[in-house]
Amino acid sequence: MIEPPVEIGPDDIHAQPTRTGRHWFDLTMALLAIFLSMVSLYVAFDHSKAERELVQANSWPFVQENTTVMSRGATEIAVFNAGIGPAKLHSFEVFYKGAAVHSPIELLQACCGLPLGPQTQYSSIPGDLSVGNPNDQVLRPGQNLRVMSLSRSQAEPTLSDRFASAVHDLTFRGCFCSVFDECWISDLHRLEVQNVARCPIRPDRFKVLE
Repeated sequence: MIEPPVEIGPDDIHAQPTRTGRHWFDLTMALLAIFLSMVSLYVAFDHSKAERELVQANSWPFVQENTTVMSRGATEIAVFNAGIGPAKLHSFEVFYKGAAVHSPIELLQACCGLPLGPQTQYSSIPGDLSVGNPNDQVLRPGQNLRVMSLSRSQAEPTLSDRFASAVHDLTFRGCFCSVFDECWISDLHRLEVQNVARCPIRPDRFKVLE
């Protein structure tokens, strides 16, 4: 049995790698071992990166605006998570003919002839108005969140009709993030989105309470 060579030092005895006696061959084998180690390290890193990207892809959110003009004169504005992961919706903005509106009442005043003035209250609006808060919400995959809906009333049936016609002049903007804090700004219609480091605080957010 051939024992491996050893090196005796002042403090300990160290085993030395077996050599063939051919310097070029020993050097080649050493370099090959280093190369294989580097390849193994790269493969492990690439595999870890691929797994991380797969988890992120399986947690991808995509928020869209969903406006529906229903039967009997009812119109609803909602946001919908069409992605496969939870969406953290930080801000939702509404624009009527390019100008920002900040609440359901302000929208109905701008588009539909609702009387102007700070005294206007939700309870004084003809018809059945339902509102929901679209800001700082977490939407599950497939979840639809109502922002506002207005149905026709006997007292003033034309208000809901004007609102149904006005939705064609509405545009939107929202900022949402994944659970991994990857964030996007979107018009909530097109597939193209803008990647951002974080969602900015928007002064024109569409709020339920004025």
